[in-house]
Amino acid sequence: NAIVVRLKTLKGGHIKMTLGGEVKNNMEALWFSPSSKIAKEQLYEGATVDLIVELQWNYFRGNKSLQLLVKDLKLT
Repeated sequence: NAIVVRLKTLKGGHIKMTLGGEVKNNMEALWFSPSSKIAKEQLYEGATVDLIVELQWNYFRGNKSLQLLVKDLKLT
């Protein structure tokens, strides 16, 4: 389980999320071209979700950080 702390829709309909939960550190997650109705109509900040993700390194402006690439998501 994870909690959607922040939610932002990007160009092309992609979704960027900050996820939190039982761990102290939040994680950034990207969901490219979500096709499900959940992503477009029911996902909100504060929602509890179950996810299938792939770990990925993000390189941006000389910084390297770990992010999650969302493969599937469901509200719980």
